[in-house]
Amino acid sequence: MGKNYAGLDLQGRDFSGQDLVGAVFSGANLSNANFKGSVLVGATFNDATLLDTDFSDANARDSVFEGVVAAQGLKYLSDDTDELDSGTADYTPSSVANFTATILAGASLCRGWFGGVSFERGDLTGANLEGAQFLRLDDATQYGWETFHNPTGIYVGSDVVGARFRFANLSGVKARNVNMSLCDFSDTNLSGASLEGSNWEGANLSGANFTGALLVRATFGIGNSSDDRVAYGSGSPRNTQFNRTILVNTDLTGSVFRHFKDAKSSRLLQREDLAGAIIGGTTLADGSVLRDDNVL
Repeated sequence: MGKNYAGLDLQGRDFSGQDLVGAVFSGANLSNANFKGSVLVGATFNDATLLDTDFSDANARDSVFEGVVAAQGLKYLSDDTDELDSGTADYTPSSVANFTATILAGASLCRGWFGGVSFERGDLTGANLEGAQFLRLDDATQYGWETFHNPTGIYVGSDVVGARFRFANLSGVKARNVNMSLCDFSDTNLSGASLEGSNWEGANLSGANFTGALLVRATFGIGNSSDDRVAYGSGSPRNTQFNRTILVNTDLTGSVFRHFKDAKSSRLLQREDLAGAIIGGTTLADGSVLRDDNVL
């Protein structure tokens, strides 16, 4: 049993390079703390606050991050049009943890909030991501302070940001029914992953390896950070990108293609939707199998 820091206020603490094997940080406030290069094997962070916390290059194999808050996006929504138009509305800037090049093999990230977080070059082999959130509503003042209406009111100009997994190893990961839309999985290893019922609308899967993965009943198609920004001419819809994506021996049975603006547009994923992918022994949505290794 490691050191017990459960429930403590540890904002800004420097744990970099330390041996914290089996340490308990459950419920602690670790905002702005530094764990860079530390050894966190088997550590527990359940329900901890990890805003702007740095875990880069740390070894957190078999650790538990269930229910953590590792990302916070746009927090303030106003119904005052004058405030929004003048740019004087109060809002909380985005805060995200950093898991770049972190070893999280065998870790549990269930129910955690990781919107827009970087897991680039990390090792998440066999990790459990089920119930985790990877999207963040972000401030988008770079697009101007236009206001717009939608079913929930008037919002400050906003953007939705997905987590980044570029060049990470997620082989054998468990992510059933997880929303991966708008995330960046370019050149990521997802071989043998359990991804049934997951959502990949607008995700970048270029160069990703899904060999032997289960994508049964998954959703692909056109996603966008904000259809309202598209209406303003400052955004554009983004389709799931399959350029060089390896789908050899991947099961796509029952998977669908959908446009983010119209849930009723759902249809079975078709061969043409996989343009640029590398296939072979690939089971398509309708149950047919593409056996020849080639690029669609």
